[in-house]
Amino acid sequence: MNKVINIFSLILLFLFSFLAIGNIEDIGISVYEINDIKFLREICLGLILVIGLFGWLRIQRRWTGIKDIKSFNKFVYKTPLSKKAKAMVVMFSAMELIFLSFFVGLFVKELPFDVDQVLLPMIIVLVVIIAEIIIFTVYAFKSKNILIMGVNKNLIAFFDREIHIVYFDGLQRISVYQNRLHFKYKLDLNIFVEIDYIPQENLIDFKKSLESVLLKKEVFIDDSFRELGQ
Repeated sequence: MNKVINIFSLILLFLFSFLAIGNIEDIGISVYEINDIKFLREICLGLILVIGLFGWLRIQRRWTGIKDIKSFNKFVYKTPLSKKAKAMVVMFSAMELIFLSFFVGLFVKELPFDVDQVLLPMIIVLVVIIAEIIIFTVYAFKSKNILIMGVNKNLIAFFDREIHIVYFDGLQRISVYQNRLHFKYKLDLNIFVEIDYIPQENLIDFKKSLESVLLKKEVFIDDSFRELGQ
């Protein structure tokens, strides 16, 4: 979900930058000038609104996920995410901060020349998103109950930068494919979970706990899964 929101936000942010900065710098394409576009200010304000809504949706989803992962207090087995998974959280958060900070710096530089006053609202939106990323990252690493993976009788849940849940309802088969857990469901639905998200030292305990749950549900357990960690 976050990937879809990020892609759309990226496209809209580039479009906003092209229109807003192009209007200030009198950029044109062939014989067409950006500042000749009708309702340009309204278009830019609309883009700000949509980007802000996307940002709010992502923030709401993330913190709802944090609440959910902390509410799963009946895990049969629970483990912190691996160092590699945590490093990915830091890397992607850092990339977002660098990317968004670049646009904030760009807009601040052009702010004195912004006659239509569309840059300041966008700066505010981006600063709020930046602040949330920093708060989330610090909070997630300080807490011991967020960046985890757990198994209960109904599902696997884990949280990296958002919550991921793999339900056992309709599950037919579990196997290992290309260093990923492969969950095969009815109607040819397939879900994959990276094995590297589980610390190597906890992999066997995780496998045993998951296997004990799935045996009660008559799920076919492939030999590739039984040999995991051996």
